[in-house]
Amino acid sequence: MLTSTSRVTYWFWVSFLIWGLDRLIRVVRVVAFNHSYFGFRKGSGTMDASVELISPRFVRLRLRRPPHFTWSPGQTAYLIMPGVSTIPFEAHPFTIASVDTVHDETQDAIMPITKEGAFGESKPYWKELVFFINVRGGFTKNLRDVAEKGGKVKVFVDGPYGKPPDLTDYDTSVLIAGGSGVSFALPLLLDGIK
Repeated sequence: MLTSTSRVTYWFWVSFLIWGLDRLIRVVRVVAFNHSYFGFRKGSGTMDASVELISPRFVRLRLRRPPHFTWSPGQTAYLIMPGVSTIPFEAHPFTIASVDTVHDETQDAIMPITKEGAFGESKPYWKELVFFINVRGGFTKNLRDVAEKGGKVKVFVDGPYGKPPDLTDYDTSVLIAGGSGVSFALPLLLDGIK
């Protein structure tokens, strides 16, 4: 017969095991999704991101789209930036503000976003992961400091996560966003235009 203390201990270890399994799966995902950092495949490049200061309270982070990474408009990804974080492998979720699509010549005629300065350096928007980050304190403040210097950061990407709404069933959709909420509304809008 189990005493009340042994029952609590039993559930404590079960909870710890589930938490440990979650951490292990996350580490495996980070290594698998960012294999170029760990030397598993040559020629794929590193996940260097450019950080730009849009305003004193707003930062845009851009990185080249990994070939294996696909997402839907409105999904999020956990970003791990060891050079910015004070804690190793500290992950922060941010909404992906770009659209995952394949280059289509007709798309350029509809929506010429490849101009200099639109999403940056004449790179088509479908080849980048773009994040708009609202600056607060701690991690995002450190990221703003990097942006003020015009620097680059190393980024590990884990994701995508979330199930965004499907707006294809509607004839008309009204999207209202303010501040960093544009990260969610912008890809939904761009996806609806194509």
